[in-house]
This record gives sequence, C-alpha cells and structure tokens, in this order.
Amino acid sequence: MGWGAAEGGVAPETSAGAAGTATGGADTAPGGQGGATGCPVVLPAPIMVDPDGYVARLRVVDDPPGSEIGTFDPSLVSATDGSLAMSYTSVDLARRKLHTRIAVSTDSGGSFVFAAIANLPEEGLLVEAPGDAGCPGGTCADATLVHEVSGLVEDPADPEPSRRWKLFTHSYIVLAPAPEDPNTPRLRYQYGQLRMGTAATAAGPWSAPAPLIGWPSAWPSSLQAPQVTTALGRLEECVALTEPSGAFDPETGALELAVGCVAPAGSQHGIRIELLRSLDHGATWSHAGTLLEAADAPCVGDEELQLNAAHLFASGGKRYLIASPAGPVSLPGDVTGSGYRGCLVFPRAGDGVERDALGAPIVVARIDAGEGVFAGACSHHPAGGYFLSAVTFASPPDLFRMFGPIGAAP
Repeated sequence: MGWGAAEGGVAPETSAGAAGTATGGADTAPGGQGGATGCPVVLPAPIMVDPDGYVARLRVVDDPPGSEIGTFDPSLVSATDGSLAMSYTSVDLARRKLHTRIAVSTDSGGSFVFAAIANLPEEGLLVEAPGDAGCPGGTCADATLVHEVSGLVEDPADPEPSRRWKLFTHSYIVLAPAPEDPNTPRLRYQYGQLRMGTAATAAGPWSAPAPLIGWPSAWPSSLQAPQVTTALGRLEECVALTEPSGAFDPETGALELAVGCVAPAGSQHGIRIELLRSLDHGATWSHAGTLLEAADAPCVGDEELQLNAAHLFASGGKRYLIASPAGPVSLPGDVTGSGYRGCLVFPRAGDGVERDALGAPIVVARIDAGEGVFAGACSHHPAGGYFLSAVTFASPPDLFRMFGPIGAAP
C-alpha cells in the first residue's frame, strides 16, 4: 500500500513485482529537495523481477475462496520450532473485505500451506465522520472495517502462552462506492487504528484484532485505543500510522514495531518510518527513534517524499530495515498514478539506520521490477532472499501476486 492525495485526506496506492536475477551495475539516485547533504547516494545493482512472470510465484496451497483478485503483503517469520510462518492479505474482487490469513512452511519456504484466517472484516457499519464530503450529513452507512498490511512476530519470551504469536494490522474504514463510480471502494486509511491479534501458535486460533494505537481523525472511533499518537512523542504529528512490522529482540526480550507515519512535509504530506518499542510484550509502547525521514526519500531515488512499507529483520547477526520508495506507476488506460517503486534494504544502527559521513542512509540491496511497475512491499526470507508483493494488470483478475524467494539477503 502506498499513499497519495485523494478525497478525505491522504489516500493509498498499490504495488507490483516478480522474480528474476540481479542485473546491471550500481546506479546513482537522483538528488532532490530535502534529504541529507550526502545526496544522491550510490544504489547497489538491482535484483530485477518480472511482474508478469511465474518464476518464483508464491501461491498459498489450499488458500480458501475469497482471494478473487489475489494475495498480497507477505510477512515472514522463522519460528522457534524450525518452521516458517507467513501472514498475508486476502484481496476480494470488490476490495471491501480485505483481511489477514496465515500460511506455514515446513520445507524452508519451498511451499506455504494455508493454516488460519487470522481476522475478518467487520461489515455493515454506520460511520460518523463529520466534515467528510463523502458522508453527507456526517454519516456513512454500509461501511466496512478491514485489516491489512500485516506484520507477524513470534514473542517467545511472553509468559502467557496464548499470546506468544502477535499479528499487527492497519485496520481502517472502507466506505461503500459512490453512486457515480460503483466499482471503486472509498478507502479511508486515516479512519482507523493499529490493531493486534494474538495466538498460541501461528496456526491459531487467533484473537480478534484489538485496538493498539489510535490517532485523531474525523472518525471519532480512531481515538478509541489504549494509546494514541498525540502522547507518543514525535508521533503526535502523524495523521495516520500504517504498514506495521514487528520484531523480537532476543538480547533484551523487547518487541520492536516499525510503522509508517503519514505527516505534513512542507506543503504536502510525506511518509517517514518510526520505531516503537514495548517492554511488556505489546501491552504498551514508547517511541524509540526515527528510522527514515521523509526527507531521506530523494537521496535514494524516490520521486516523492515517501518511504513506507517497513519490514524489520535480522541476518548474520545484524539488523536490517526494508522500505519502499514511491514514484510514477503505469495503470490501465494509459493512466499514470503513484505507487511503490521497489524495495530498498538499509542496515540498522541503534534505533536508526546506518548513514554515511554526510548523513545519507546506506542502502545494501535493491529490488526493482522495471520502469513504471508498481512494486513493493517486500519481506525477508529467513532461509535467504526476499519475498515481494506485486500488482500486474496483464492477466485480470489475477492482479495481486506474491513472489519469492528472490535474490540473496545480506
């Protein structure tokens, strides 16, 4: 999911990609406004992927009906029992019933088998949103609360066995389509919260996703959460949090949560990635630091002030962050939109990322799907390589796809 300007506030985009091999030499990211004085940075040769290909296409075995136009946003975890678990989004034809499913692999990621439906959309809601032009009189009927862009984590230190697996989602309101455009759901990402579901095992059963962190919006229920952004330091200026990614720190027993913060950036909205930390197994969270600034985006070739779709992982004793930049993408009908443009891998340093002598973020890997392709978000494959979300318009209705493993992780 990416973000752009639309009615009702900042609004989302989509993404694309596929599998292939690394090609080409190192590139220099174009400079731009903002960013560190070290801009532009030298980017590594990309791992190129074919969004319309079937090499390394990831299909979940026995995925139940409901994913009519595909599956998306894989989040992989290496479990303490040696298996791999993955959360992913099921995308229905009308895009009004987005929810999270779980799959597991016992062959090091060679295949994933459906294991559980972790949450379900809440349909038929009456939403009060004073000031929303899409809700005449301040009320919208037939709205749905959906759950997507999940982050899966195992918390082996949690003393409560039923809570050792945690699933973070951005849960938000989808309004019914407007009469003049009956095929397009109206997404209100800012009318929502970060939520968390728990389970004893990745295969469930999972608890219903409970509000975790909210923020002010035209929908009063956004603030009905144990914690709110206005009391979390620098997060007070975030108009929404999205794309959560969790990680367990085995040295401290803490949980980390990387989130996209949609916030004012000059005359527009940008997206930066913030880091939260919990010392009580997800019950409460504090602001730990800023991983990437929106102003870092031009340094790494981003054509918009957006770095989003965080994914935290560890490999070879080091910690990393994956993020997706944004830029022009080709849509059906010769339309140019805005969306994710691949994935970048940043080595972490403390509660931030490694930077060069001039302050620019260091990039150690890049995944790309070609000019104008909607590509991202990505997840690390614990057995090596990466997984990529993809949107392609070549073979409808098979639009939303997952690929992996591709490339080699650091």
